[in-house]
Amino acid sequence: MIGGLGVTSVIVSIIVAAPAHMTTDTPLDGHRSGVAAAVNGAPIWPWLLLSAALIAFRSVPYAIWGIIAFDSDQAVVGLMAKHIAEFRAMPVYQYGAPYLVIASAYVTAPFMWLFGATVFALKLPLVLMNIGVGLATILAMVRAGLSPAVAVLLAAPVLVPSPVSGAGLMDALGMTVEPALFILALWWVRSRPLLFGVVACLGFHVREFVAYGVAALVAIDLLTGTLLTPAGRRHWGTVALAAVGTAALIAGLARFGSVRGPDSWAGSVEGNLPTLSAAFCFSPAQAVRNVADLATSFLGVLLGPAPAPLSDAAVHTQVTQGVRGAWLVVGLLLVLVLVRTGGRHGARLWQQRATPVVGLGTFLVLVGAQAVLVYAVSRCGPISTLTLRYGLLGLFLPTGLAVLCWSVEDSRAWRGVLATTFALLLLLNLWPHARLWQEQARHSTLPNRVQLAQALEARGIRYARSDYWTAYYVDFISQERLIVGATSQPRILAYERALAWHASDVVRIETTPCDASPPIVPGYYICR
Repeated sequence: MIGGLGVTSVIVSIIVAAPAHMTTDTPLDGHRSGVAAAVNGAPIWPWLLLSAALIAFRSVPYAIWGIIAFDSDQAVVGLMAKHIAEFRAMPVYQYGAPYLVIASAYVTAPFMWLFGATVFALKLPLVLMNIGVGLATILAMVRAGLSPAVAVLLAAPVLVPSPVSGAGLMDALGMTVEPALFILALWWVRSRPLLFGVVACLGFHVREFVAYGVAALVAIDLLTGTLLTPAGRRHWGTVALAAVGTAALIAGLARFGSVRGPDSWAGSVEGNLPTLSAAFCFSPAQAVRNVADLATSFLGVLLGPAPAPLSDAAVHTQVTQGVRGAWLVVGLLLVLVLVRTGGRHGARLWQQRATPVVGLGTFLVLVGAQAVLVYAVSRCGPISTLTLRYGLLGLFLPTGLAVLCWSVEDSRAWRGVLATTFALLLLLNLWPHARLWQEQARHSTLPNRVQLAQALEARGIRYARSDYWTAYYVDFISQERLIVGATSQPRILAYERALAWHASDVVRIETTPCDASPPIVPGYYICR
């Protein structure tokens, strides 16, 4: 850690001494923008490689040792990808959840061809998606005018979030890292209304959080005065038409989709608006407590300084994140920089609100703020680590604030404070990720559900019933050599039919003893 602090101080001094923005002769448009862009003669690609390496460092363990953070919800997505790869099903919505478009299952299917129906094949595309989010963020910042070195540092919360957040971004639920991809896609295609409408609608059907990006861009157009102009009305009218047409296409395709596994079809399409309205719950007293918890604990866990065991996020590990008191220090530093920027440079930000860098910073702030605030006020219960995935887009919030601050701050000292804060945050988050590598390389975890699948196969038992959180986990881990139906929330009709045909061979798998027989594996019992 001491050596890391020394490296951090060197990096910060280099970045602070470097120009805050790209030189004026560096084109921000055309064929030299993006990957080919250069700052003072230095190419951007080394910084992109560094960013990709950082993201791979924190995400690859969840692909290599994927079962440390795996459950039946992810298994259902894996089974969908397996069925697509085998041309047994063509789902539009997630099995048993006809309101979530499961685009990621189609992305994963080719990896099933290459690596088989394994947790590695299921998680590897998520590594690439996470890298895509990081690189898209860096390129957007560079294109807006920031130097690559500054862009990488200020994007640290996105590149290397807290281990708890990083674990959430590697959950194969079809709706964890995917909304961030759609959010950034909206930024990149914001000037193309037809494409924007298609991306917005598809993203909204994947997860409603993508609406935060649409709302943010509408707000930016309102602030810059373009929303109500004739051009603005034409733009958003075209967006609306494209979105409506895309929604109709999705609804039409869903009629022919496999709604509950192979050989099943949709009788009706529910859509995600009824589900969204049913899930929204507002309790004024609880909302106030949750908003207070955002500042005192949740943001600290989300960003990394606050201590939290990864096991709270359903990761089978002894690793913990954060350092006691670190969130207080990091939070105060961020507040100091924010207060100075708003108090001293607020007028300047307003004058420059139409510039690319301020626009990007505002976009990221609005997306992140909506994510954490809606998550806090829309729950009747307390916010918790287990539901942190609903606020993952909040990772854009500190990066957006930093972009705004950096774009108007002239003081090298205050730029140094901001750079030091983000560098320390990066260091705090890298350490537990390194500990996870060390732990799993020395002794990888074998959850009892994996042991259960192995024991059932060894005993020649093929048909069984168990609770939801066991059934589909075992189905996927065994690559469907075992057929275990869920006693609640059955998602795949083919399993129910198979169990009905082999009713005499079906056993029950329970988590409590049903007779004097010993457990088949720790925590599980076979009942006849």
